[in-house]
Amino acid sequence: MNIPNLYSEIPRLTATELHVAERVSGIEHVYDFLPGGDSGKSLLPWARMSRAVLARDSYSCRICGKSSLKTFTSSVNSKNVHLDVQVHHIIPRKDSGSDSFLNLITLCESCHHKTFKNGYAGLPAIERSLEDFTTRMSFAVPEDYAIKINGSTRCRLIDHARSFMPASGAYEIIEMEGSVLDVPSVSIETSKINEFSKYFEKEYGAKSYITVRATGTRTGILRIFIDSEGKPVL
Repeated sequence: MNIPNLYSEIPRLTATELHVAERVSGIEHVYDFLPGGDSGKSLLPWARMSRAVLARDSYSCRICGKSSLKTFTSSVNSKNVHLDVQVHHIIPRKDSGSDSFLNLITLCESCHHKTFKNGYAGLPAIERSLEDFTTRMSFAVPEDYAIKINGSTRCRLIDHARSFMPASGAYEIIEMEGSVLDVPSVSIETSKINEFSKYFEKEYGAKSYITVRATGTRTGILRIFIDSEGKPVL
């Protein structure tokens, strides 16, 4: 299991935020990025897609939150300013990465440059988590796991709900504006995350995790393990 994955640490946008992006961009369906990127095809021209991604991400770096202005001199020697953010491919184009919402994320110039140091492999070359000074991390856990351990609590996912999908025969987390979902959670010391993750990989088939906003946790965010098909381990 590739834990931690820097992009998995970024809280997912809620349905409400995605609906706002749809109205601003004029695109009917706007999706958040996938932590692992995407190699599919985009149905929209790059210029329109990149503008929509900037609107989706509120013209701010999704890693550090910066949205600063930068001055530059134009070809006619006039002073101009622009937002110091850029649209980045998680899976690079040279590796068949797509120009789709799933593969695009807004980064500031500084965070974008760090991907170059990593051979432009899609992830900024940063070893530390977004929560640099956090000593504990909250994870959603299945009900059967919560029952057999001490110290589990309840928290609420915001704008997310658990729904049975007949096509796949499994429960999935879907985004529904205004909905909430109560799930059990545990708080894990960062020094024990690898051990904890290996257990969930072995016992529940977890392959990675995503981060969503939630109430009832100390930091306001919750991590949900997902399997090889991207379905939540709950």
